[in-house]
Amino acid sequence: MAWIELQQNMPGHRKTRRVKSRLGISTPAAVGHLCLLWLWALDSAENGSLGGMLNREIADVCEYEGDADEFVDALVEAGYLDRTEDDLVIHDWGERYARYMDTKEKNRIRQQRHRERQRVQQGEAADAGLPIPPPPAVQQDPELAKAMSFYLDRVNPTASQTSIGELEGFVKDMGADVCIKAMEYALDEHKATWSYIRGTLRGYRKRGIKNMNDLRREQEEFERRKMEREDTQRNASTRRNFERGAKPAAAAGPPADPLKGFHTED
Repeated sequence: MAWIELQQNMPGHRKTRRVKSRLGISTPAAVGHLCLLWLWALDSAENGSLGGMLNREIADVCEYEGDADEFVDALVEAGYLDRTEDDLVIHDWGERYARYMDTKEKNRIRQQRHRERQRVQQGEAADAGLPIPPPPAVQQDPELAKAMSFYLDRVNPTASQTSIGELEGFVKDMGADVCIKAMEYALDEHKATWSYIRGTLRGYRKRGIKNMNDLRREQEEFERRKMEREDTQRNASTRRNFERGAKPAAAAGPPADPLKGFHTED
């Protein structure tokens, strides 16, 4: 994930005050416009060059809605942009980008070493016939341990760190029992993949479900509304058949799973 370095004195720095004064905007607005420029440059102007861009394009990148020429001139006068004979560049972008890349590489190495330590621990446990040690957060949280145990035992014994992290977030929001109920449903449907379980849990979260009582109440309400719709449709069909003089159609049997739409948002 991209990031930029912000110094704590930036809101009150003389450069920022110059931008505010020239454009007649607030401190949050000035800082925000500059942050948008830097964030955009991480992906689109790695060398800091804005050459070839119109002033309106630069202002749009910064989401400044006023006069584009005045905006660019203000950044140049303040020292946030440097104008040369044939180019316009972000001031000191080379140093800022170098620090960004250096920290990014250090984080990558740190994460790689962490993953390697985990693989070694899991490999040693597997070779010794021992259960794979769960992440530290699982060991400290009984609710997470309960959900994680079900997931590793019943769904995926070699779960990725991404799925573990996402499951941890769902457990914090809704509790282990709700998460286990979603996994049980996925198993019943023979769709026991994390993407399917995650979609179900996101549906629960969207409905505001925070515990099993909420889940039961939402399921009952969903089923009640569904039965009302089916009764309305059945009555309308019967009325149309009666008006046409047709024989009423035989009543259809109940659906195999009246709550399927609730879980899958069909």
